[in-house]
Amino acid sequence: MKAMEDVLIDQLEVLKKLMQKKYVNRELKLSKTNLIQVVLGIRRSGKSFFIAHYLKGKNFGYIDFDDPRIKYEGIIDAFYKAYGDVEIVFLDEVQEIHHWERIAEFFRKRGHKVFITGSNSMLLKPELATRLTGRHISYQLYPFSFREFVKAKNIENRGAIGRAKLINLLRSYLIKGGFPEVVVENEIPELYARELISNILTKDIIGKNKIKYKATLSDVFFYIVENFASLVSISAIRKKYKIGSDHTVKNYLKLMQDAFVIHFIEQFSYKPHIRKSMPFKAYIADPSFIISIKDINTGKRMENIVGVDLLRRKSYWNNLWEIFYWRDYQQREVDFVIKERNRVKELIQVTYASGKDEIERRELRGLKKASELFKCKNMKVITWDYEDVSDGIEFIPLWKWLIKSNL
Repeated sequence: MKAMEDVLIDQLEVLKKLMQKKYVNRELKLSKTNLIQVVLGIRRSGKSFFIAHYLKGKNFGYIDFDDPRIKYEGIIDAFYKAYGDVEIVFLDEVQEIHHWERIAEFFRKRGHKVFITGSNSMLLKPELATRLTGRHISYQLYPFSFREFVKAKNIENRGAIGRAKLINLLRSYLIKGGFPEVVVENEIPELYARELISNILTKDIIGKNKIKYKATLSDVFFYIVENFASLVSISAIRKKYKIGSDHTVKNYLKLMQDAFVIHFIEQFSYKPHIRKSMPFKAYIADPSFIISIKDINTGKRMENIVGVDLLRRKSYWNNLWEIFYWRDYQQREVDFVIKERNRVKELIQVTYASGKDEIERRELRGLKKASELFKCKNMKVITWDYEDVSDGIEFIPLWKWLIKSNL
């Protein structure tokens, strides 16, 4: 059996070979700080590659905890034997080892700059984050946005390509999604997504949380996937799958959210307790996860992409945003309500329309009513390929909205 310091040297060599592959500059930017920097996100979103390129040209030591040969006991001694007293420490996929926070804090106290990646938001649950309070900054890295997808296709000057080309790229993005290995290395989207979902369910959700009814959790997951961009009710799931309590359903959904595979958006209300009592909407982390569902409504695909991109923009550029949907007792609805501090900043509808006559009146009625209620004049309808400004509402094609950054 190899000594652990030799395993670490092998790991760094593997990482260096990975760094020779094509790299697409990511929209997420790290701060210049001496705090521990933690990059979280769904498996295979490119976290390791992202940090490795950020550290390119610097002298750093690397530990990949996803390697079963790595053990907690003796890892620090092995690190110094392998790398010496390097300035920077990169700890990859730390959710795979218990007490990772003790290792990170040890290196920080020794004066090292520490970078961490992880595939579960529970890494920073209160009882663990307490050790790092005031000493870390966390980020979430998403799969490629459409902007990054276009860049990965070697199109740096977006202004040089026309509408038709962008629409074709968007059609591809709707199917392939944004996982870097699919986009850059041309992995088969459906096979890749199926294998990744299996890994996330078995390793990150079921395996790490001692789930008793594994098949039931899996059924709930695929129910959410099949009903993406739709209202989801805790009680409806409980009754459908004969689950013992709402608490168990909520726990299942939280585990999915913690693994970044599904995002949930609450109904808008200024009162948090009302938001918690209402049905929520579920959005799938990447379009490739819904590739196997037949007869998918294109409008729902569009809404899912917009929902995830709004969350991405919030994470990367607009930390003060809160994102909701809105619905009233007359079933008037707005797909996305963006709130910043105490005011509603923007109202967004998403519809699969290529002309004004294809936009349903109820979509506009919902916008108008919400605009009146929340005193928000910034109204937008994201369409497939219709553009106009009419009656105070901006109509913008999806490809054009997606290609713009930091809106």
